[in-house]
Amino acid sequence: MIESTPKQIKLPYENIFLKTADGKKINGWYLDNPKSDKVILHFHGNTGNMSTYLNRISSYYKIPSDVFVIDYHGFGKSEGKISDQTLYMDVQAAYSFLIKKKYKPNQIMVIGVSMGGIAAAELAATQKIAGVIIIATLSSAKDVFEQHVPFFLQPFIWINSTYNVTETIKKISVPILFIHAKDDKLLPYKMALKNYQNAKEPKYLISADGGHYDMRLSTEQKAK
Repeated sequence: MIESTPKQIKLPYENIFLKTADGKKINGWYLDNPKSDKVILHFHGNTGNMSTYLNRISSYYKIPSDVFVIDYHGFGKSEGKISDQTLYMDVQAAYSFLIKKKYKPNQIMVIGVSMGGIAAAELAATQKIAGVIIIATLSSAKDVFEQHVPFFLQPFIWINSTYNVTETIKKISVPILFIHAKDDKLLPYKMALKNYQNAKEPKYLISADGGHYDMRLSTEQKAK
């Protein structure tokens, strides 16, 4: 359920519904910042929906930047059910929307958090963009399943057991930044290292404090 919108934090936005390849409609918010000609495409994590990430949306807008965020199949007001296949459809629908908005590839920055990192990596590997930031994301479904912690596996039970984010990352040619908490118990830090080691240059890795849900960047890291 959408509990709040950018209107509640006094940000102008357009409520969007996009039709995906399977005929379903997914919901998105587009924020046009008059001070920017670039856009951040944000893919959120498995918990909540777009309204859960209003603080992050506000931060992007204040950079300044245009912002586009979507809810995947089955999230918020979006139709259908999440799966590997529908996630890819959501990714391509979001990108197509921005291209139709007349953004050039070098004006599109993609950010993915946790599960959203799967979406961000997929888009960066298949479409032209300026760069990608992958935050607290798994390396592969196999690596997650091998953690042998049923409660932790729950958010990822829809992921195909052969899905490999690291292999997708190998195909990315644009600049890529990884941010991961050193004490992440849900998706251990070693997953970020594996992704980073397999990425092409230029690549960067920021090791944050905290865990998966309370990751913190130092003042120096934020400045960078």
